[in-house]
Amino acid sequence: MAEQLLHGTDVVTLWLGLAATVVAVAVALLLPKRFPSILWPVIYSSLIQVYASACFNAAFEKHSEGKTTGSWWAVVGVGLAACVIVVVVTIVVVLALRVFGVEV
Repeated sequence: MAEQLLHGTDVVTLWLGLAATVVAVAVALLLPKRFPSILWPVIYSSLIQVYASACFNAAFEKHSEGKTTGSWWAVVGVGLAACVIVVVVTIVVVLALRVFGVEV
């Protein structure tokens, strides 16, 4: 199944996304305390949007020609499910750290 999902460009995009995440976190950690907190997320989000539009806009337009869109409730459901997963994982990690005596 993994062979069907991951083709050459898919793997490259996956690794580029991982590398971009590592760079974004590293830059965020290196920024001075007085740096405006909203500015860095705006910068990297804008860069990601420009990159995604350049790489995938033509394929998206071709894919969406003449098709109806899906339900927004599905989008909301997936977003809420992802949010719940992140919250649960965060709580588990914080509790595990407290059990091991790490102050959070």
